[in-house]
Amino acid sequence: VKNYEDEDISNRMSEFELLKHSILEKRQISFNYKNLSRNVEPYKLMNHKGIWYLIGTQNGELKNFIFSEIDELETSDKKFKTVEEIEDNINSNKSTWFNNQYSEVILKIDSKVAKYFKRRDILPSQLILKEVEDGLIVSTKVAYQKQIFPIVKSWIPYVKIISPESWQKELENIVKRYLR
Repeated sequence: VKNYEDEDISNRMSEFELLKHSILEKRQISFNYKNLSRNVEPYKLMNHKGIWYLIGTQNGELKNFIFSEIDELETSDKKFKTVEEIEDNINSNKSTWFNNQYSEVILKIDSKVAKYFKRRDILPSQLILKEVEDGLIVSTKVAYQKQIFPIVKSWIPYVKIISPESWQKELENIVKRYLR
Protein backbone atom coordinates (compact mmCIF):
# COMPACT_ATOMS: atom_id res chain seq x y z
CA VAL A 1 0.00 0.00 0.00
CA LYS A 2 1.37 3.38 -0.96
CA ASN A 3 0.17 6.27 1.10
CA TYR A 4 0.98 9.87 1.80
CA GLU A 5 3.90 10.45 4.11
CA ASP A 6 2.73 12.12 7.32
CA GLU A 7 4.08 15.52 8.18
CA ASP A 8 6.50 15.45 11.09
CA ILE A 9 4.81 16.86 14.19
CA SER A 10 7.12 15.20 16.72
CA ASN A 11 8.29 18.59 18.00
CA ARG A 12 4.67 19.56 18.77
CA MET A 13 3.43 16.46 20.58
CA SER A 14 2.67 18.36 23.80
CA GLU A 15 0.36 20.69 21.86
CA PHE A 16 -1.17 17.72 20.06
CA GLU A 17 -1.88 16.06 23.42
CA LEU A 18 -3.34 19.31 24.77
CA LEU A 19 -5.69 19.43 21.77
CA LYS A 20 -6.62 15.78 22.22
CA HIS A 21 -7.55 16.33 25.87
CA SER A 22 -9.45 19.53 25.05
CA ILE A 23 -11.53 17.58 22.52
CA LEU A 24 -12.20 14.71 24.91
CA GLU A 25 -13.06 17.05 27.79
CA LYS A 26 -15.03 19.43 25.50
CA ARG A 27 -13.01 22.47 26.57
CA GLN A 28 -12.79 25.62 24.50
CA ILE A 29 -9.36 26.57 23.21
CA SER A 30 -7.69 29.70 21.90
CA PHE A 31 -4.78 30.12 19.51
CA ASN A 32 -3.35 32.30 16.76
CA TYR A 33 -3.90 31.17 13.20
CA LYS A 34 -3.05 33.12 10.06
CA ASN A 35 -2.28 36.20 12.18
CA LEU A 36 -5.70 36.15 13.87
CA SER A 37 -6.64 35.27 17.42
CA ARG A 38 -9.15 32.40 17.45
CA ASN A 39 -11.52 31.03 20.10
CA VAL A 40 -12.61 27.56 19.03
CA GLU A 41 -14.70 24.67 20.24
CA PRO A 42 -12.58 21.70 19.13
CA TYR A 43 -14.35 18.62 17.76
CA LYS A 44 -11.79 16.42 16.06
CA LEU A 45 -8.18 15.95 15.00
CA MET A 46 -8.01 14.55 11.48
CA ASN A 47 -5.14 13.33 9.36
CA HIS A 48 -5.92 13.87 5.69
CA LYS A 49 -3.33 12.98 3.06
CA GLY A 50 -0.57 13.14 5.68
CA ILE A 51 -1.50 16.56 7.09
CA TRP A 52 -3.04 17.00 10.55
CA TYR A 53 -6.09 19.25 10.89
CA LEU A 54 -8.11 20.49 13.82
CA ILE A 55 -11.82 20.58 13.05
CA GLY A 56 -13.90 22.85 15.25
CA THR A 57 -16.39 25.68 15.43
CA GLN A 58 -15.61 29.36 15.69
CA ASN A 59 -18.65 31.53 16.44
CA GLY A 60 -20.87 28.59 15.46
CA GLU A 61 -19.20 28.16 12.06
CA LEU A 62 -17.51 24.84 11.29
CA LYS A 63 -13.88 25.32 10.21
CA ASN A 64 -10.65 23.44 9.73
CA PHE A 65 -7.21 24.56 10.88
CA ILE A 66 -3.88 23.09 9.81
CA PHE A 67 -2.36 21.88 13.07
CA SER A 68 1.22 22.85 12.20
CA GLU A 69 0.10 26.45 11.59
CA ILE A 70 -1.56 26.86 15.01
CA ASP A 71 0.45 29.07 17.40
CA GLU A 72 0.12 29.98 21.08
CA LEU A 73 -2.38 27.22 21.83
CA GLU A 74 -4.15 27.50 25.19
CA THR A 75 -6.96 25.49 26.69
CA SER A 76 -9.74 27.04 28.74
CA ASP A 77 -11.73 25.88 31.75
CA LYS A 78 -14.85 26.85 29.82
CA LYS A 79 -16.68 23.76 28.53
CA PHE A 80 -19.01 23.48 25.55
CA LYS A 81 -21.72 21.10 24.41
CA THR A 82 -21.22 19.33 21.13
CA VAL A 83 -23.93 19.72 18.50
CA GLU A 84 -25.07 16.46 16.94
CA GLU A 85 -25.54 17.97 13.45
CA ILE A 86 -21.96 19.26 13.51
CA GLU A 87 -20.62 15.88 14.62
CA ASP A 88 -22.62 14.18 11.84
CA ASN A 89 -21.28 16.70 9.32
CA ILE A 90 -17.69 16.01 10.40
CA ASN A 91 -18.10 12.22 10.46
CA SER A 92 -19.83 12.01 7.07
CA ASN A 93 -17.36 14.31 5.29
CA LYS A 94 -14.42 12.54 3.63
CA SER A 95 -12.42 15.72 3.11
CA THR A 96 -11.24 18.57 5.31
CA TRP A 97 -13.47 21.19 3.72
CA PHE A 98 -16.24 22.15 6.10
CA ASN A 99 -19.05 24.64 5.95
CA ASN A 100 -22.50 25.02 7.42
CA GLN A 101 -23.98 24.92 3.90
CA TYR A 102 -22.92 22.86 0.92
CA SER A 103 -23.41 23.49 -2.79
CA GLU A 104 -24.47 20.73 -5.14
CA VAL A 105 -22.37 20.54 -8.29
CA ILE A 106 -23.36 18.47 -11.33
CA LEU A 107 -20.55 17.34 -13.62
CA LYS A 108 -20.29 15.60 -16.98
CA ILE A 109 -17.57 12.97 -17.02
CA ASP A 110 -16.30 11.92 -20.47
CA SER A 111 -16.45 8.21 -21.31
CA LYS A 112 -12.64 8.18 -21.73
CA VAL A 113 -12.21 8.61 -17.94
CA ALA A 114 -15.57 7.40 -16.60
CA LYS A 115 -14.08 4.12 -15.40
CA TYR A 116 -11.92 6.01 -12.86
CA PHE A 117 -14.98 7.70 -11.38
CA LYS A 118 -16.80 4.36 -11.23
CA ARG A 119 -13.89 2.61 -9.55
CA ARG A 120 -13.64 5.01 -6.58
CA ASP A 121 -14.96 8.34 -5.40
CA ILE A 122 -12.72 11.00 -6.89
CA LEU A 123 -15.09 13.80 -5.91
CA PRO A 124 -16.25 14.53 -2.35
CA SER A 125 -19.63 12.90 -1.67
CA GLN A 126 -19.61 11.62 -5.25
CA LEU A 127 -22.87 10.20 -6.56
CA ILE A 128 -23.27 8.84 -10.08
CA LEU A 129 -26.66 10.10 -11.23
CA LYS A 130 -26.74 8.30 -14.57
CA GLU A 131 -24.69 6.74 -17.29
CA VAL A 132 -25.07 8.40 -20.66
CA GLU A 133 -23.80 7.34 -24.08
CA ASP A 134 -20.68 9.47 -23.86
CA GLY A 135 -19.92 9.18 -20.12
CA LEU A 136 -21.43 9.88 -16.72
CA ILE A 137 -23.48 12.57 -15.01
CA VAL A 138 -22.17 12.92 -11.47
CA SER A 139 -23.29 14.93 -8.45
CA THR A 140 -21.11 16.13 -5.61
CA LYS A 141 -21.58 18.40 -2.62
CA VAL A 142 -18.84 20.86 -1.78
CA ALA A 143 -18.27 23.38 0.96
CA TYR A 144 -16.51 25.90 -1.29
CA GLN A 145 -15.87 26.46 -4.96
CA LYS A 146 -12.13 26.18 -4.27
CA GLN A 147 -12.72 22.60 -3.18
CA ILE A 148 -13.89 21.41 -6.61
CA PHE A 149 -11.85 23.58 -9.00
CA PRO A 150 -8.47 21.83 -8.50
CA ILE A 151 -10.08 18.44 -9.05
CA VAL A 152 -11.83 19.54 -12.24
CA LYS A 153 -8.66 21.27 -13.49
CA SER A 154 -6.71 18.05 -13.09
CA TRP A 155 -9.21 16.23 -15.32
CA ILE A 156 -9.46 18.83 -18.14
CA PRO A 157 -10.67 18.24 -20.85
CA TYR A 158 -12.63 15.20 -19.64
CA VAL A 159 -14.70 16.78 -16.86
CA LYS A 160 -17.08 19.72 -17.22
CA ILE A 161 -19.23 21.49 -14.64
CA ILE A 162 -22.84 21.45 -15.81
CA SER A 163 -24.30 23.18 -12.78
CA PRO A 164 -23.87 25.80 -11.51
CA GLU A 165 -23.12 27.14 -14.99
CA SER A 166 -21.38 30.21 -13.55
CA TRP A 167 -18.73 27.94 -12.00
CA GLN A 168 -17.89 26.40 -15.39
CA LYS A 169 -17.62 29.88 -16.93
CA GLU A 170 -15.37 31.05 -14.10
CA LEU A 171 -13.19 27.96 -14.50
CA GLU A 172 -12.91 28.58 -18.25
CA ASN A 173 -11.84 32.18 -17.55
CA ILE A 174 -9.16 30.94 -15.13
CA VAL A 175 -7.81 28.56 -17.77
CA LYS A 176 -7.90 31.28 -20.46
CA ARG A 177 -5.95 33.68 -18.20
CA TYR A 178 -3.41 30.95 -17.52
CA LEU A 179 -2.98 30.19 -21.21
CA ARG A 180 -2.41 33.87 -22.01
